[in-house]
Order: sequence, then C-alpha cells, then structure tokens
Amino acid sequence: KYSMACCYNSEGGTTLAEMIGADRDWLSVFNLAAIEKAVQAGKGRTYGDNKVPVLDGRGDK
Repeated sequence: KYSMACCYNSEGGTTLAEMIGADRDWLSVFNLAAIEKAVQAGKGRTYGDNKVPVLDGRGDK
C-alpha cells in the first residue's frame, strides 16, 4: 500500500559535523495506489529514450 524512502544529510553537508547538524532528517511516504492512478491518467513524464513514466512527487505547486 505504501513505499517509503528516508533522507539522510538533509543539510547537504560535506564534513561529518555538517552532515549530522540536524537532529532529524525526514521520511517520504508514497501512496502506491495514488501513483498508479496518476500514471494511468498520463501525469507521468518520460525522459530521453526511457519509457518509464516519472511523476513529480513534490506536491501541489
């Protein structure tokens, strides 16, 4: 039903002190049914010769 991806180093640091500056990073949760519905509705975009649809999951703009 859901897929998840965690983010480490949200600070974008290059040293250990910079990378662990934030107490917490974040977790992105993907609703698989909503993704399938968006792909079927043609909301995905392909890049180059790749036929795999890519969705913009950053929310409403």
